Amino acid sequence: MKPIIRVPEGSYYAAVEGSRGEFGVYLESRGDKTPYRVHFRSTGLPLVSTVDTICRGSKIADLIAIGGTLDYVVPDIDR
Repeated sequence: MKPIIRVPEGSYYAAVEGSRGEFGVYLESRGDKTPYRVHFRSTGLPLVSTVDTICRGSKIADLIAIGGTLDYVVPDIDR
């Protein structure tokens, strides 16, 4: 049987630097055996938010090359 880990009441955030950027976990607990809220911050999400800034003023033909240099993973963004 797996041990039950009770997280003390409060909000917690932890981040780990990976090869593609920062991966973060946000957890909110009310002191129960299951967390109230868990949110994962993927490494590719900040890359997607910069696409508008990077591509502004570029030609449409350059968008594929710009997207290829960002090295994002689509399933990673959809968390």
